[in-house]
Amino acid sequence: MIAKGCSTVNACYPLICDIKGLMDRNWRVVLHHVYRESNNAADFMASHALKLPLGVHIFAFPPPEISTWLLYDGLGISIPHRVIA
Repeated sequence: MIAKGCSTVNACYPLICDIKGLMDRNWRVVLHHVYRESNNAADFMASHALKLPLGVHIFAFPPPEISTWLLYDGLGISIPHRVIA
């Protein structure tokens, strides 16, 4: 979505524009797609964020519940997600 862009009516359009603006600065940026199944820690944090009050949250240490996911990600262990359609 970042490389190809998106429609101006897409809810993510302002965010995509901001990301592209940062990427256009005088530095080298390389993007790599990582499947959700291979990035369990980020998936956990996204779900965890939904339980927090709105605002910026800075963690001095990762939440204890993420330890297993960090280990799996570090070892390259993927956990398939169920998709019910």
